[in-house]
Amino acid sequence: MRKDIAASVVASIESGDVDISVSADDVTDGETNVSMTVDERLRLEDIEVSTFETLDISSVMYITDEGGRVLFTLPDPAVTANNSAIADLQANATRSEVFETLDDDAGLWLLDEEDRVVGQVADYVTVQAHTAAIAGLLASSTGLGVFETLDTAISLMVTDAGDRIIQAVYTSDPALASAVASNTSAVAALTSRVAAVVTPEGARRNNPLNRDKLRWTHMKLAKLDPVLGEAAQLIICAGGDSYTHNVNRWIGPFTAKLAAKYGDAGGGWCGFGFLPSGNVAPWALGNQPSYIQGNARPNTYPTRHIGSAVGTYYSTASPDLARATLGVGDAVYQAIPALPVHNGCDLFFEGSADGVVDFAWGTYNGSGSVADPASYTFGAAASLNVQGTVNALQIADIKAGIPAGAGMLRITCTAGVPKLYGVNLKSAASGVRVNKLAATGSTIAQWANAPATHFETGIAALAPDLIIYMDGTNSQGAGISRSSWGAHLAVLMARIRAARPSIDILSATPAENQRTANPIAMTEYALENLYRASVGKWCAVDMQPLFGDAANPGEYGSTGSMPLYASDLIHPDPATGGRLLLVGMLDPIVPYRGA
Repeated sequence: MRKDIAASVVASIESGDVDISVSADDVTDGETNVSMTVDERLRLEDIEVSTFETLDISSVMYITDEGGRVLFTLPDPAVTANNSAIADLQANATRSEVFETLDDDAGLWLLDEEDRVVGQVADYVTVQAHTAAIAGLLASSTGLGVFETLDTAISLMVTDAGDRIIQAVYTSDPALASAVASNTSAVAALTSRVAAVVTPEGARRNNPLNRDKLRWTHMKLAKLDPVLGEAAQLIICAGGDSYTHNVNRWIGPFTAKLAAKYGDAGGGWCGFGFLPSGNVAPWALGNQPSYIQGNARPNTYPTRHIGSAVGTYYSTASPDLARATLGVGDAVYQAIPALPVHNGCDLFFEGSADGVVDFAWGTYNGSGSVADPASYTFGAAASLNVQGTVNALQIADIKAGIPAGAGMLRITCTAGVPKLYGVNLKSAASGVRVNKLAATGSTIAQWANAPATHFETGIAALAPDLIIYMDGTNSQGAGISRSSWGAHLAVLMARIRAARPSIDILSATPAENQRTANPIAMTEYALENLYRASVGKWCAVDMQPLFGDAANPGEYGSTGSMPLYASDLIHPDPATGGRLLLVGMLDPIVPYRGA
């Protein structure tokens, strides 16, 4: 039904002599349209109206003029049957220019600047039936100028500045479909513009995305800036695959640059494990494992095996997924430089049934190679039981005897079968400490599925402020789907956050490689990375724009016009593409845009 208000009645309203109300019975059927003519509306423009909302079940919503006289009444929202709706509305009111109701038979109305109804969103029942969609919308909303609805019978409409419909998504309304069809050029232009700034899931395409989420990183680097010179230590862990494992690509220069500019807080992680591929035992100074984990600065912190240690990869409880299993007489050596002075060293190992080692520190005698044990004078050895809970991560403090200058740690197996992960070398000096944890050839699934609890314990012991994780090439080669890749990334970051609450996170994806017949495009991982970082509120970097067009990777391949990749088709050349990886990592991390 429709109730029109005559001009004479309007005059009476203006004089304040008449109160007009519409009963709840008249409007609760949802069909009543209370309106007035254009002329009548214009006459009422100078009347100041307000609304009085109440949760009292005996009251309705009143619309009054400036004199407090009731002009209209709106339906009683039957709050007795909607206590949960009241709580939801009170907790989540958007304060947008809408009329919100607690009546599950009424809708949420959208009003224009003249308070005319221009649309209806969803009723309470529909909203409750779409809680998952609501959560997704809240998590990924981009703030675009669109009319969004949770009612599956209503389209998502995009309008231009003149409120003309230029695109309707998933519409079955013939009128809207016609409007879209008549604006094909506008739709195409809009689609292109929107696709350039947001992913299909609504994540912004900023690159880097969420730079501002690196709070610990930026705060500590600001303190460490030579201009301020305040005491602080920024500790970084960098995981992933061969892109990060090979120190010559980006992690080595990255570590050296940060230490030179902000100070050196020690060597950090030195992994003893290695991939059992390439060179074979027995190990000697001139014959080392081909893919030893080592340190981010291996020339400054060389790691050496002597004997016949066996490497295990991808499946251990170590922070870098790798392990070295020693036999009686086997030894591992780890050197430290004169500066910074180190005053801490923790041995990470896996519990075994019978392992026992001796450890001793040696002082550099001033001549010979720093990687050669013969260049050091070692003190008395101390025995260490490396047993404990079998297969569980254990940590032992072995700093006793560490020299104040250049030195070397020697660990020798004296009994059983010790399973060693590596050491964390620490200095009390202000500066940056980088722990290179990447495992060459690894996939995101292997990182996400690292042994529960023990992996978190190892990360917590390293105490990082920032975790960097870059993955793509091996996961791509293994055919891991985009959805699975994203799920693994979310699990990995959740585990890291469980170990280090409030940690800064930077996840990165590489550029497309030149390998033929890839089962999934790298751009799919890049889009998923942006989406997961948007929802998870961490920083994300897509390396693709630094290298070129993903649709033409040959252009930056080893034989392309700008050769940035190696001839193996899957790795950036350290001297060219590696430097772009360095730029891509430094950009969001270093304050003042890479200064």
